[in-house]
Amino acid sequence: MSSARILIGDFIKSHEQFVPSRNIYKHLTGLGYTLNSVKVELSRMYRRGELVRLGVTQGARYQINPDYKPSRRTLIAIESHSHLALCNRKPSERPAKPAHEDIFTQSRRNSSLSSIDQMLRGVRNAATS
Repeated sequence: MSSARILIGDFIKSHEQFVPSRNIYKHLTGLGYTLNSVKVELSRMYRRGELVRLGVTQGARYQINPDYKPSRRTLIAIESHSHLALCNRKPSERPAKPAHEDIFTQSRRNSSLSSIDQMLRGVRNAATS
């Protein structure tokens, strides 16, 4: 499995011009990364000097910096944190969450107060009829 950093670099290298940040987000979230992890890694790559950015915030566009030479510290950090790529991915399948009505219905059925309330409701209905 590749890290978000490697996938961002490969995606930007596959384009000849500056790539809009929204295209990068869309591509990597489609691969299962969270939007936040992509934004964080893109920001780190820019701060390290790996990327050149045009524009700020929503209209930002990125390109690989041809003059970038990674420092020794950066190389060590990349190597020692490559295992964290596993943490940034969404699980392929999540268990389905029960609907809120199901939870409340189960609570009412299993509650001892619910049975008392049903008995009182029956008495009230019999008294009004």
